[in-house]
Amino acid sequence: MVIVFSVFGLFYNGFNKKATPYLLYICLMIPSIYVSLYLLEVDQNIRKAIAFNLSGPVTLGVSALFCFGLKVSRKQLESIVNFILFPLVSTLVYVFMYNPDVSAVSTGTGVKLCGFWRIWT
Repeated sequence: MVIVFSVFGLFYNGFNKKATPYLLYICLMIPSIYVSLYLLEVDQNIRKAIAFNLSGPVTLGVSALFCFGLKVSRKQLESIVNFILFPLVSTLVYVFMYNPDVSAVSTGTGVKLCGFWRIWT
């Protein structure tokens, strides 16, 4: 979804000519498809493996193209940090308030810890 919204933003706002190194970064990932075809094993789904391995770098490159030259004010930055922190804080409060007793749920891991050594039973 990040790629889709970033591409829509690039069409809407335009492309900055100074961001060509990021476009070069995206173009230099094309040979990695051929390397993946050579190195992946036959029993794997090659299309899914290539999409999985390249989705992160492509997202990084497209979002860098979109965000290049954007100005963020202090108030916008505070709003972004709030949008990041509030779900984390609410999840933390939920986990502390509604977390069951671990001893009632855990049946054992099969590992006894003796100092720094693990003894498998």
